[in-house]
Amino acid sequence: MPTEATGEGTDFDRETFEALNALLGEERIEQHLSTFEAMLTDLYGNGADREALAKAAHKLRSVAGMLGFIRVSERAGELEEACGDAGDFDGALERIKEAGDAASSHVRRIKAG
Repeated sequence: MPTEATGEGTDFDRETFEALNALLGEERIEQHLSTFEAMLTDLYGNGADREALAKAAHKLRSVAGMLGFIRVSERAGELEEACGDAGDFDGALERIKEAGDAASSHVRRIKAG
């Protein structure tokens, strides 16, 4: 699967994104990108509620993968798992924030054209 590493260190699958863009059109893609950004913001606001965080991470994993944000999708999966057991919760939370920040920068560049 072709990916590009952006300057922010996120893996973005341009081919997946462009295929979805061709299927849905620019207006719907912009809506999905806005939803993706809102999901990232909401994820950060779930704080210590691990059940809510796990649910938000699960949804984010799907949307990120659909849009081609591979690293965010992977990190959201890690966070979902860490919420359910005694895994590295703090580390998983930090990694999703880093990946999400990088993806948000990429989304802004996409929207800017």
